[in-house]
Amino acid sequence: LADQLPPPSRPYPYPPPQTSDLDHWTLTRIQHHPKPPAVLPTGHHLVYFPPTHPTSALLPDGTDEDHWPGAPFVRRLWAGGSVQFAGAGAGAVAGDGEGGDQLLRLDGRRAVCIEKVEDVRLTWAKPTPTPGNGGAGEGERDVHSDKVFVDVVRHYGSVAGDDGNDGKTDDALVKKVTESPTITERRTLVFLTADGGKGDKSAARKNDNSKTTTTTSSSSSSFTTKDIIHEIRLTPSPALLFRFSALTFNAHAIHLDPSHCNSVEGYRERLVHGPLLLVLMFSALRTALEGTGLTASGLEYRNLEPLYAGEELRVCVAPGKTRWNVWVEGPSGRLCVKGSAQVQ
Repeated sequence: LADQLPPPSRPYPYPPPQTSDLDHWTLTRIQHHPKPPAVLPTGHHLVYFPPTHPTSALLPDGTDEDHWPGAPFVRRLWAGGSVQFAGAGAGAVAGDGEGGDQLLRLDGRRAVCIEKVEDVRLTWAKPTPTPGNGGAGEGERDVHSDKVFVDVVRHYGSVAGDDGNDGKTDDALVKKVTESPTITERRTLVFLTADGGKGDKSAARKNDNSKTTTTTSSSSSSFTTKDIIHEIRLTPSPALLFRFSALTFNAHAIHLDPSHCNSVEGYRERLVHGPLLLVLMFSALRTALEGTGLTASGLEYRNLEPLYAGEELRVCVAPGKTRWNVWVEGPSGRLCVKGSAQVQ
């Protein structure tokens, strides 16, 4: 499977500066507006470094082939991941807008993302016990329940001059950014068969042994209301999902096409993007940390259940000693995303 994936590293250059208006275009009421020369708000790196494939190269559901393991795994979901900030980069999570030279700044300097596939795991469905043999033996195996998990690591950093501007992999550039990144992000993608886990609220987490994401799940939040020090309530509209898809150059039909969601994927509505939920989690955490003198050096998260367009969600932050809980609830307090931030 790994041999079918793209080369181990590639640079994505800094896109046009107009995408720095993410907060103004999509989340004006809940994001802070940075004053130039500003630090790139935490989480917004997800908008600045999208793959730029031509439309003709996309798969039928609008996704690209970068991490696709091939047929029969034709459906993709975002299972979770982690984001770590180096040195002064953590200060941006506190919302102070200050920091050292390692920060990604919106002042015209260039930045590069180096991406690498770190691991690929195929999980097989267990065979059904053979009838009439006391449950012993192996019968037919449900191949539709097979899944492929792809772990991707991304290193982000500022570069001098025109380094990385031509989109070509330069060994010196790769070495520089991967050895001293401003941001290190890991993401786990899960690929399903056409009929595997259709509409299954937990399809992204079943049999996932990723070491980079949290593993606890629950049908409702395990944190009490009294623990919450900050929350964001939002009802994501189809227009919001469209705008975020446009900003991230993401044509995945599960965020855009209700007919595809229902008839092909088995979901009742369009799904909220995993990266958008991560942006919201960082926004809530940044606001909660203001005035505390604390910063967050990283965030691990796990997508447990889907969130849908037109349904209210709540992003919550609860403090701890060294780790703060950040999570997203759906209707009726259903726990959909669970995260943990390292705070110091």
